[in-house]
Amino acid sequence: MRQLVPPSQAEAGCLQYNLHRHQELPNRFIMVEQWQDAAALSAHQQTAHFLHFGETCGSLLEQVDHQLMQRIL
Repeated sequence: MRQLVPPSQAEAGCLQYNLHRHQELPNRFIMVEQWQDAAALSAHQQTAHFLHFGETCGSLLEQVDHQLMQRIL
């Protein structure tokens, strides 16, 4: 997952892309992402590094929980 961070942060439309580890559950990771708009997120999901991660590591993930949010402040 660490390998996703630098190329994702360099993408056009990426405002935030940070990897976090839960302090009490060391096998739980949280990726906090902020994209300029839905088109930027969609473009990210088609990048070589995103697709490569899914193909090589996706099966290692127990669960993926996407939560789309709208920033207020």
